[in-house]
Amino acid sequence: MNTPLTQAKIQIEKAIVTFENVIKIALKKGYGVACYRLPHQDRFKLMIDTREETHTCGEAIENLPSGFIFNPFENKNAKAAYYLQAHLEMVLGDEEVKANQAEYYPLRDEINQQLSTDNLPSDWQYHQLAGNEKSTMGNREDFIQLVEKGIQQIQDGKMEKFVPSKCKKMALEHFQLMDTLWKLSCKYPNAFVSFVSMSETGSWLGATPEILIHMDREKIFHTVALAGTQAYEENMDLKDVAWKQKEIEEQALVSRYIIGILKKLRIREFIENGPKTARAGNLIHLKTTFEIDTKAINFPDLGGVMIDLLHPTSAVCGMPLKESEQFLLAEEKHDRAFFSGYLGPINTDGESYAFVNLRCMQLLKNEAIFYAGAGATIDSNPEKEWQETEMKCNTLLSVLK
Repeated sequence: MNTPLTQAKIQIEKAIVTFENVIKIALKKGYGVACYRLPHQDRFKLMIDTREETHTCGEAIENLPSGFIFNPFENKNAKAAYYLQAHLEMVLGDEEVKANQAEYYPLRDEINQQLSTDNLPSDWQYHQLAGNEKSTMGNREDFIQLVEKGIQQIQDGKMEKFVPSKCKKMALEHFQLMDTLWKLSCKYPNAFVSFVSMSETGSWLGATPEILIHMDREKIFHTVALAGTQAYEENMDLKDVAWKQKEIEEQALVSRYIIGILKKLRIREFIENGPKTARAGNLIHLKTTFEIDTKAINFPDLGGVMIDLLHPTSAVCGMPLKESEQFLLAEEKHDRAFFSGYLGPINTDGESYAFVNLRCMQLLKNEAIFYAGAGATIDSNPEKEWQETEMKCNTLLSVLK
């Protein structure tokens, strides 16, 4: 029986197939692509940059055309971040690609014409970086040794907190991009779910819960302190979750870091809310939100200023920032690349977002590199930090199995 629910499911499946075919066509042409769904929303948006090479921002984010920013962990200047301009756009459910300027009409028509034929790409052709075979820290012994070495640095008074990470390579079998993104969207409704692929960056997929900056339509600036991790258990009442001192202090360090930046900018008019327990899929965290009315304090470019001051956050690096970053760059045996960098749509639909790139993987040919990190303090247990990274990897692995 063809019920309304069945009809709705068929429409969604058709829309996903259409969306996936457009992405395949764009990637085969060598275009840059960003496909994303904002937290708590039910639509995916696709941006396509038709240039052969995707250039850097080059200027403050407030002055950029509608597009998508993608920045690696080690870059601290947003003007040097990669930026994909939205020449062509599509929303899941649309039947055709749209162009935002007349000069892109021929490219729009070319994609739409190919979409209406049977001459569609059958295989995925992701952008891949040359020389991206990384040494990995996917084994337990190496990671635990790193944590133990960092704890010794804390005991010696050189750091308060650090965030070790690991990466591990796994084979991908029968992988379908939009099917994976759709599953992530359903399973993690409060995460930013995305796929981004450019010639200079390679191809990345993820579902991250952490906002770095958000400038809304009313010019209210938002940022978040998110730290401390536990596994979410079914029917758990978030109001009754008990947190240990290690996790409370870890989150407090991140909040104090944000407040310290605001003080340096002489901003006193902000709203702080939290910490509260927040769910992110199969995990829960401690979360504090900060809001600033940029019109009231006459600071229209606060988003661009804060994105540079906040990255890398203490939640992905540690405290003090300089010492923890130097320790990680010296001791981690892999290149973080875009893991713990940031990404998101800029000047799109009247808003700008940048999310910390957590819970992510880099797509290679028939395999992927998964990334995860864990905040460590003097009270940390190295084995438990390892288990935390395993839980975070499962964010993506759970929808691929």
